[in-house]
Amino acid sequence: MKNLNKRRSFKWSRQARELVKQFELRSRSITRKGLTRMDLEYFLTRLVLISGNPRSACLRFLRRSRDPVKRRYQQWTEAEKQRLLSLTERCSLQEIATTLKRSEASIRSMLYRLGAEAQMGSHWCTPRVLAQALGVTVERVQMWINRGWLKTSTIRIGNLTRNIIHGNDLAEFCNRYRPQVVCNRLSIRHLDFVQSYVFPPDGNAVGN
Repeated sequence: MKNLNKRRSFKWSRQARELVKQFELRSRSITRKGLTRMDLEYFLTRLVLISGNPRSACLRFLRRSRDPVKRRYQQWTEAEKQRLLSLTERCSLQEIATTLKRSEASIRSMLYRLGAEAQMGSHWCTPRVLAQALGVTVERVQMWINRGWLKTSTIRIGNLTRNIIHGNDLAEFCNRYRPQVVCNRLSIRHLDFVQSYVFPPDGNAVGN
């Protein structure tokens, strides 16, 4: 008994495939504006004439050439995973995706697999997360670290390492350097709130 649901397969000549490559290049060159209906109609009509296949089949063939889902999965190396964790200390998700040339969904997925997001405890944070909580730039937090005012620690996540700031070290930093770090964008009240309630020292978390 024949399978009535089986999709008919079509043959595509070298000339037809070359045309599809031109279509893909055209799509990439005008990504920001997007293909117009006239562009699509031009390539679709030519593909129908060249291949002799139905219009619907030609349209599917053209669309698959632009479908990012068909790209092969790019494996993560250990070096890339380590770089990812290092970038999370100072870069946003969008910046990381651009730097590593991966999608934001891929970045989130790998962070989840590494346990990096799940292990963001209430008693520690990364420099980037601290900068966001305080409303200052990552460069400013890094300056405090470079001056030796704010201590960082290294933790292991599997075979990888990550630099973090413990709540105890943040409390010491706030107590010793409060006058030096307070500015127009960072008030003493905000600094104390982050120290006491957002990333409190070990044993002093809210609810204990």
